[in-house]
Amino acid sequence: MTDPLPDAAGQRRIVAAVVTFNRIGLLRRLVARLREVPGVAEVVVVDNASSDGTGEWLRSLEGTPGTPVVTRLLDENRGGAGGFREGLDVAVERGADLVWLMDDDGLPDPDCLELLLAHDGELDFWGPAVVDEERSDRLVFPIRLPGTSTVVHDMAAVRAAATDGLIRDVVIPFNGVLVTVSWCSGSARCVPSSSSGATTTSTGCGPNGPAPGSPPSSTPSCATPRSARWARRCWAGG
Repeated sequence: MTDPLPDAAGQRRIVAAVVTFNRIGLLRRLVARLREVPGVAEVVVVDNASSDGTGEWLRSLEGTPGTPVVTRLLDENRGGAGGFREGLDVAVERGADLVWLMDDDGLPDPDCLELLLAHDGELDFWGPAVVDEERSDRLVFPIRLPGTSTVVHDMAAVRAAATDGLIRDVVIPFNGVLVTVSWCSGSARCVPSSSSGATTTSTGCGPNGPAPGSPPSSTPSCATPRSARWARRCWAGG
């Protein structure tokens, strides 16, 4: 693993952390997009013991021009929680101030990070709306509005429900979520089982369930910034 490159003086260091397993085609597309996004210092990819050539392809990226890709090849599949824990640990080791978390089957709009960063300093855990790649007006994960029984399914309803471009206290974890390292204070706090600030999601495309447990008063604000979108295919199995 190479040493992290220094950032410009005063600039927040943003590291993208991707977890992948046996989806090399989608991973190639995502990594290519992330390497084009201004502000991403490094892309960390955690491979959950793929058998489709992912590890070999990732090793081939070492030393190539552009945004550095840092790989962590696991010897066993630790699942999503274990993979993101590893990704967060690597990002923190490499001096990240913000970690941009994502699965391998999503694709951020080119200006997604820029729109999210407009709220840097206001929030500790926030992310974009997750929309269907084929129908950009449709949410992949419908959102249950906090404190209500209302479930919204499209971007028009999201915009109508937003205040100053945000829907607070709801976020889709690991699909373009930004997390401040100062809030994490160790990545164990940022995995789904202990992150009561995020709603749970179904494995298909059904409505979100409520956040696990009752959010404590210290729960960070979560948000869906206006027009910050994350395109994702709706996989039947999650």
